[in-house]
Amino acid sequence: MTYQMILYDLHDAVATITLNRPAKLNALNNQLREEICTALAVGEADDAVRVFVIKGAGRAFSSGADISGDPAESGWLATEDGMAMSRRYRRQYTAQWMEHIWDNEKPVIAQVHGYCLGAAADMANACDFIIAADDAQIGFPEGRFGGVLMAFLPWTVGMRKAKELLITADNMNAEDAWRLGMINKIVQLS
Repeated sequence: MTYQMILYDLHDAVATITLNRPAKLNALNNQLREEICTALAVGEADDAVRVFVIKGAGRAFSSGADISGDPAESGWLATEDGMAMSRRYRRQYTAQWMEHIWDNEKPVIAQVHGYCLGAAADMANACDFIIAADDAQIGFPEGRFGGVLMAFLPWTVGMRKAKELLITADNMNAEDAWRLGMINKIVQLS
């Protein structure tokens, strides 16, 4: 399989999917989401794969949805208000790509470092485990624009804390995310 925006590597039964748009902080556009889905489907059908790891190339796991450029490429419309964007996102993208993670027959681990924001934080929350570097910054900035993309957040931190995180739109560090139960483990960057 040939990919443009991810790297796919299989070693010792671990399929690593690396988001490979480091110049854009691995912002999620339509093509990147589709390639993640394809890689998860290919790996799920491959008996040599026992577990997936999703990580980001460069300085960040992912800055979230790519809201720049052509709406047809990014999937986001700059003219939409936050709530309209949120509703459309839940209808289109949660069903189309997050379920490939959530419903996967094999464990999926998010390996988070740097920024993990918005749709990327939601994607990480859909994973079975989140292992975060000590430099991780997790947040939901779309709350500043009136939108909330919280398909999985209430499942991991509870409804009250999820609402607080989404309404304040404050980022949290790895230690705070660990205390909330959002991440499983913090590791030191070497």
